[in-house]
Amino acid sequence: MGTRRQVESAMCIFELTIGEVIRLRESIRAKVMMLYSRSDNRREFRILEQSLPGDVKQEIISWLEMNTEPDDILWELKSNRMNADRFNHTVPGSPENLRNADL
Repeated sequence: MGTRRQVESAMCIFELTIGEVIRLRESIRAKVMMLYSRSDNRREFRILEQSLPGDVKQEIISWLEMNTEPDDILWELKSNRMNADRFNHTVPGSPENLRNADL
């Protein structure tokens, strides 16, 4: 049984499907860029989708900041896609993480 590795720094772009968790009538897709540095204790999200209104972009960023950890995002990504309405937050080092580790 392997253990999940901790990410020290990352820059990734992924497609996020989100709707219900930010109270939208229907789900939308947005390209999101995440910049992360564990040593600087810095995490930043940018919405790359130009067609979304500013308030929706801010809702998405707020949800990501409050409900995700960088390790969760990087381990949850499947083909650079993430569905916020089905996202499962996991606790680092938890037995479930260890069972689901793909090393």
